[in-house]
Amino acid sequence: MSAIMMGIGAGLSLLGANAAAGGVTKAGRYNKQITDRNAKVADQKAELRVFRAEQDIVKFRSQYQTLAGQQEVQYNKANIMTGTGTALEVAMKSAEEMDADINNLEYNAKSEAGDLRDQAANMRLQGQLKLFEAKSQAKAMRLQAMGKFAGSMASI
Repeated sequence: MSAIMMGIGAGLSLLGANAAAGGVTKAGRYNKQITDRNAKVADQKAELRVFRAEQDIVKFRSQYQTLAGQQEVQYNKANIMTGTGTALEVAMKSAEEMDADINNLEYNAKSEAGDLRDQAANMRLQGQLKLFEAKSQAKAMRLQAMGKFAGSMASI
């Protein structure tokens, strides 16, 4: 009777270890899903950052056109020809500054988007690592349980 009880105990121990290993694997998959979701959010933030920069550039150009129009009105009121001399130099300088500001907006947006994409890639790698670790831990738990089961059965 004692041998039967030891066999039943060993079998239950094996079943419990397999169930625990399954739980570890499920937790690893869940952690991977979370990191994949976070990576997707970071990718979306990167796209949004570039989109917002494009919107800012459109708004900035509109503001520049308003400023250029106001400058032209002021030059006309002062009887200064807008396409020549100092008026032209001021307009050219303003256009150069606008181009530089737009280039900075684009560069900053692309840089931030690149950082966000890097974060997303790192999150995906972390998720894969967590899943691998969980599967390895589950495999080790199963092997250990099989060893204990075999040992228990041998002693019966």
